[in-house]
Amino acid sequence: MSNLQRDVVTAATLCDVAPGFVTHVPADLGAAVAPKVDDFLGDEMSRRLDGALRVFRSEDGLLISMTPTAKEMLLGIAHVMVESYSFDNKTGRSTFTVPAGLTEFEVMRALNVYFREHLPRFNTDAIYEGDLHWYEKLPKEYPDYCLQRDYSCALQISIQGVVKGTNGKNRSTQGAMLKAESLMFSDPRYLAIA
Repeated sequence: MSNLQRDVVTAATLCDVAPGFVTHVPADLGAAVAPKVDDFLGDEMSRRLDGALRVFRSEDGLLISMTPTAKEMLLGIAHVMVESYSFDNKTGRSTFTVPAGLTEFEVMRALNVYFREHLPRFNTDAIYEGDLHWYEKLPKEYPDYCLQRDYSCALQISIQGVVKGTNGKNRSTQGAMLKAESLMFSDPRYLAIA
């Protein structure tokens, strides 16, 4: 079975699992998109379809099947994080604290619940729910950039969005410039949280 055929099957399964969210999948979906989708876009489509299917099946225990108690707990976690957040307009630096006992994955889920609860007009998550498992795997795939941390301790994160002089430079040059300023590239998980 080709990747495109698998995606069509996944999309059809989404129709069964999530009636009312997905209205139909044309039978000729593969023929319609095959000439237009290169490998990268095909991989991206597969990843997003798989993520949507996990969400609607509630395989991750997400909001669809969340009990009121679990939702309140996640809202509380997010509230603590939002309260810890500050942004310095002069330096462009965001600072926040990841509470002890929580993984980045759990924090992202909590922020999504908070975002849906407090900003319903956007009708979306703060961080695309389908990407959460990708973020969760980063420490294993890129241990030099996404370090494992001791979850028993709170962690204060500081991210400076723009560092003068780095615009238009390649990554290795930017890395050297950041190191000279006692900085380093931000972990993508913390960028998403910020």
